[in-house]
Amino acid sequence: MTFLVRTLAYVSFLFGPSVAIAAPKVSICIPVYNVEPWLPAALNSACNQTLKDIEIICVDDGSTDGSLAILKSYAEKDPRIKILENEKNRGLLFTRIRSLLASSGEYILCLDSDDELFPNIAEKALASAKRTGADIVFFHT
Repeated sequence: MTFLVRTLAYVSFLFGPSVAIAAPKVSICIPVYNVEPWLPAALNSACNQTLKDIEIICVDDGSTDGSLAILKSYAEKDPRIKILENEKNRGLLFTRIRSLLASSGEYILCLDSDDELFPNIAEKALASAKRTGADIVFFHT
């Protein structure tokens, strides 16, 4: 089950309270740990969303395979991808929370690194949340 969650937009204290930073509509958060065979498909599905106003937050949890190299190669091609690295394996919960804390989108969409999203799912989930006023939209992909 995948979901979209509303987050609070915030302003960096470095710029002062009167300056707003444009936040993406959706942050796609991806925890990554030793998923080299499946990671390109997950990243492609995130990058190819019909909703372009997104950021993709990937947290590598100390992978020992080629997952981090794949993340870096995608980030070189798409500036919407942000990579964080755990200094050692910390587990899924820690890694997922770290990605959520690093996100700046109005909504958060969680994607497991061995799953894929339909190309229009972020756009549809956002439209559903806006239309209904929902804070959380659950859906199956």
